[in-house]
Amino acid sequence: MKIRTDGAPASNNATEEKQDPTLAEVVRKLDTENLIEFLRGEEDLQLDEDDFKIISSMGPATTLVEFAQKKLRAFSSYRSLREVLAKYGMESEGIDAIPLFKPPPCD
Repeated sequence: MKIRTDGAPASNNATEEKQDPTLAEVVRKLDTENLIEFLRGEEDLQLDEDDFKIISSMGPATTLVEFAQKKLRAFSSYRSLREVLAKYGMESEGIDAIPLFKPPPCD
């Protein structure tokens, strides 16, 4: 099976209708054990046994969810545009209160 890594269709000729799966599509279907075996074969990732133990014990989905939750915490602390504007001293119902950037004149 030919695997596309760039998102473009990989085909042997112009009349071939069936498209080969992308790398993301192939990896998405793997269970944890098969994913680890796949990653072991990827030399450019430079993963060591500790990395595989983490993936094995937590599972890739759990790791991804925890990462996403950490990143979203920074954005979820504000509930509305009004709260964000109030933090910066701009009481308003919209973004029209945000001053436009005025670049310094060039000499």
